[in-house]
Amino acid sequence: MNERYFSPRLAKVLRDLWMYKGRSLLVVLTIAVGVSGVGVVGQAMVVLSRAMADTQHAVSPSQITLMTAPFSDEDMVEELLEIPNLSQAEALSYYRLRINVTDDGSGQPDAEAWTNFDLYALPDISQAQVGRITPEEDVNEWPPADGQLLLEHLAAQYLAVNVHDRVWIETPDSELHALAVDGTVRNPGMESATLSRVGSGFVSMNSLEDLGLPAGTNMIVLRVQGEGTDRKLLESVAASSRELLRDRGIEVKSTLIPEPGKHWASDIVMSMGSILQSLGALTLIAAAFLVVNTMLAILGSQLRQIGVMQVLGAEPNSLIRLYMIQAGIYGILALAVGLPIGYVGARALTGQSNYLLNFPSEGYSLSLGVMAMQVAIGIGLPLAAAYLPVWRGTRISVREALGGAGAKRGRHSRFDRFMEDIRGLPRPLLLSLRNTFRKKGRLLLTLVTLGLGGATVVSVFSVHASLMNTLDQTLQYADYDVRVTTAEPQAERELADIAMSAPGAVQTEQWGLIRAHRLYEDGSESAELTVHSLPADSGFIHPQLLSGEWLRPGEDDSIVLDSYLLRYFPELQVGDSIVLKIEGEKERKWHIKGFARKTIGEVVSYITKEGMGRAIGDDSQASLIHLRMGEHDSASQSAAQRELKERLKEEGFEVTSTEVTTEMRSIQEARMNIVVVFLSAMAVLLTLVSSLGLTGTMSLNVLERTREFGILRSIGATDGMVAGIVMAEGVLLGIIGWGAGCLLAVPVSYWLCQSVGLSLYQAPLDLVYSWTGVGYWLGTAVGLSALASLIPAWNAIRLPMQEILAYE
Repeated sequence: MNERYFSPRLAKVLRDLWMYKGRSLLVVLTIAVGVSGVGVVGQAMVVLSRAMADTQHAVSPSQITLMTAPFSDEDMVEELLEIPNLSQAEALSYYRLRINVTDDGSGQPDAEAWTNFDLYALPDISQAQVGRITPEEDVNEWPPADGQLLLEHLAAQYLAVNVHDRVWIETPDSELHALAVDGTVRNPGMESATLSRVGSGFVSMNSLEDLGLPAGTNMIVLRVQGEGTDRKLLESVAASSRELLRDRGIEVKSTLIPEPGKHWASDIVMSMGSILQSLGALTLIAAAFLVVNTMLAILGSQLRQIGVMQVLGAEPNSLIRLYMIQAGIYGILALAVGLPIGYVGARALTGQSNYLLNFPSEGYSLSLGVMAMQVAIGIGLPLAAAYLPVWRGTRISVREALGGAGAKRGRHSRFDRFMEDIRGLPRPLLLSLRNTFRKKGRLLLTLVTLGLGGATVVSVFSVHASLMNTLDQTLQYADYDVRVTTAEPQAERELADIAMSAPGAVQTEQWGLIRAHRLYEDGSESAELTVHSLPADSGFIHPQLLSGEWLRPGEDDSIVLDSYLLRYFPELQVGDSIVLKIEGEKERKWHIKGFARKTIGEVVSYITKEGMGRAIGDDSQASLIHLRMGEHDSASQSAAQRELKERLKEEGFEVTSTEVTTEMRSIQEARMNIVVVFLSAMAVLLTLVSSLGLTGTMSLNVLERTREFGILRSIGATDGMVAGIVMAEGVLLGIIGWGAGCLLAVPVSYWLCQSVGLSLYQAPLDLVYSWTGVGYWLGTAVGLSALASLIPAWNAIRLPMQEILAYE
């Protein structure tokens, strides 16, 4: 390095960086990992937030959805638009059907390949303004011709269907119809088939008649004036719309009001963002500890240089500036690495949004605010972390500095004497053991770094185990294999007889279904509440109560609410009373008995059969058939589902929906895996930081004991023995760090379970501490420790003897 072009101070800094380039590289890479992590999370969150907002604006999704009995009144939409504050209204048809894309070899659909499918028909799909749909280039005819099917683009990917392929549609009456796929369309306002496991498609209104479905429309989508973020306004408009429809003789079956102003994936994105930001902060903390460790080692190895500079007139502040420049250069170099990696990582992360979340994220520029934060962290972190050790290291006296490391020998502590008294172990292992605890401050900093990495790894396993436990509990919550919902209530006894005729059925139970609205004190109505009536001692449900008690036999005025409703009614508590408006006219008061948590399916509250009798005057009919099977595999459940639908069809009962628990598990696991993937990415980052920190510590330890290793070699120690001492020391550090990480994982796992549960399910997850994660981290910690010790061990044996003994 030509030093003529630099000032003496800068020349010294650059020379030190170059002489100890391995150590410098470790520090730079560690800071770069933290900087890139901030960039990945920050840029991804900005891009996804913008993309979701732009998608909402471009698509104009429905703010209120009314499901009705089929009607053909073309003037109904115009009448709805006369309701105050209502700006847009459109009528269309919707049916939950089943689709099959697999040929069994004989030109018929494979009996095991059916999956749920949402079919929509619009009078003119090309003119739809609520939930706008755009055709892709492969569409042959727009709007679709009669008999042609357009698939939502992610549905086509999920079903593995190409244009011109033939698919089979099974309608509610169990009739099969073949359709040709004429192309794909985009509707970013819909939940992606990738997550929901339910595809969607569009046909012309005339195609409905060909499929044997009722003529007319059965869905009305509405948008209000303004941004539509006022839930009370949406509820008021929905109530006025229902009243008008009923006045016109149109039955309103259900009302859906999504959370105002929010994209359907907002909760997933925002909860993951907040969690990743917190884990990113842990990464930065770990990087800061490595900087402190490194600066302490640098100052310790340059005590005599500091003393000489003091003799030559250097003031403490000038020495501080000297070493702070070195820390600043670490930051600048880290930015050069971390900024582009953060950008690439953010692009890779957001690139999955189209596949997972059904909206594009390409074309968005970088956030200058996030870049400024990266620069501030990249420069500020090493400066802030280095200041205290530099300040303390440059405040020593000239005598102490010139005396070197031996000038301030402290008295042996009780722990040191304990380590010296250990006997019976091989001498190389004793050396490793004692050397591990020689620099207790450095050991503590290294263990904090390893502990943070280990805590994150174990916590990711624990969160995954907690999510699976929550899923298992929820499936036990609804302890059945098959559920079928009929369009109209039927006699409970008759439904029970039909259910028990399904193959493999061992037990059945029928529940009532009520659609209600909470009546506020001012007379306005809430969004729709789904209420199930069931025997209080039902064995088909094992509720997880967050507060209060479950229903008791004979109680006809008690209700257990789903805890998710606390999002909309945060003031409600156990013991309060609410008034529900049932079937648009009956008003009944209910006492809140408890709040139950459920993570799968729609939000449901519960009353007893006696409560249903009080509510509607009849508790002998039911709409929900629950079936428990002898075998719980997917094939057995699907066979029972098909047979049950066939029997109901023969009896003239229309089926509106079916579900099996194996499919429910698959859908929820797909959602949960998104959380785990994000957490795993941060665990990898912290593991990388931990390994870099351990490598740095081992390198510093070897550097400080260069003469010691030379003496060992001069008295007969082989290269293998010296390397073994270093490797054993590294593994010991890894094992101690493993223990620290396992302990720290308990509060970190608890915090993550609280955050994930509250953001996704409005209730914390029950913590399941993962012993699998503990075992995995043990193997990882030992393996990383061994790998992190390889380079320092190699450095300990490769220097010539004369250089080792001349080292100071």
